[in-house]
Amino acid sequence: MPGPPATQIKLIFANSQMKLVTQLKMRARIQADLHCSR
Repeated sequence: MPGPPATQIKLIFANSQMKLVTQLKMRARIQADLHCSR
């Protein structure tokens, strides 16, 4: 059951932030792996 628009916007914003953080962490991990393999 969807709540008021403000709550939905907050949820969407939190989800996109989590995705961004996950992408940054994965990118940093890949870069670290590349540096270690050299």
